[in-house]
Amino acid sequence: MNLLSILQPLAKVVQIAQPKDNKPLHAGEIFYLWDGLTAGLENITVLETYLMSTEDNELMIILKGQIQVIMLNRVRKLENTLKQEGFSVPPRPAPKTAQGKPGVGQDVKLSDDEIISNLLTWGGVVLKHDAEAVGACTRETVRKVFTDLLFDDMKGYSLLMELGSGRQVFKAPPPATAKDNSLNIDEVARVWDVLTTRHLNIINVETYLSNTNDQDLIKLLSRTLDKILIPQMVKLENVLKLSCRGATQSSMKMGQG
Repeated sequence: MNLLSILQPLAKVVQIAQPKDNKPLHAGEIFYLWDGLTAGLENITVLETYLMSTEDNELMIILKGQIQVIMLNRVRKLENTLKQEGFSVPPRPAPKTAQGKPGVGQDVKLSDDEIISNLLTWGGVVLKHDAEAVGACTRETVRKVFTDLLFDDMKGYSLLMELGSGRQVFKAPPPATAKDNSLNIDEVARVWDVLTTRHLNIINVETYLSNTNDQDLIKLLSRTLDKILIPQMVKLENVLKLSCRGATQSSMKMGQG
């Protein structure tokens, strides 16, 4: 699939709706900038608390790296964007590391497995926030801030997933079927949820196609349908079919069409 063939007409359509950068930020952009910044500061506080609660050298390195990445890639970028628009920024909280050395700064310690699990939970929240911000912001410069953050955070999340998998932190739910190497119940539920969302996306795109005469928009929607949504739907269906015979009859027909 050639992504450029999809992104170029998309950029043309988006450009038509973009306000000029000399216009003030709209309420949604201000909200996501502020919310993303305060969330970043809160994450640093949590990470520093975990850092003070572990004596595991490998985990210390990862925590210190995560703190530096959030400070450089999130906090400073969002602070600068807000300041450039004339907004004040929240004060940075006092660092937890001032309490002492890692591993001795807290009376109540979390286990290393609990720290990794909590990090992944927080990481999922941050990823969701960034994705929502990308969809909400209309100014290209602000959207790019969150697009960059989203890809940076995905890398950090993958690193944590590798660490958790290597240490067998995850306690997988029971298998969905007795078949060898089948998906577990939680994995089936998540794949099913994404699959049903793709079905709704396809219906929406087909509806939009039938209600527009704009040739550029028709081209974009057609490519989105044929090159992204339907292939993704078929791939998700196959995951369920091979694992637990989970695809619906209606989705099978759509995939064959």
